[in-house]
Amino acid sequence: MIWSIIPVEEIFAEENGYNLKQMEYLGRQIIVQPDQSGYGTIMSLCSTDPADFLDQNLLPGQRIPLPRL
Repeated sequence: MIWSIIPVEEIFAEENGYNLKQMEYLGRQIIVQPDQSGYGTIMSLCSTDPADFLDQNLLPGQRIPLPRL
């Protein structure tokens, strides 16, 4: 059973149209939506430490530079 404010259709959607990448940033795992300019928008923070969610640098919506591959 899933208790979430996100609609079930989005949770179990096969293709949501987003190009999301999981990466490490400032020592934490985040999910980022990259764009063409070499930057990305933080979509989610993957952490079990409550203090991480108070860090202004890890807030969802924050734009960050992406590492070059």
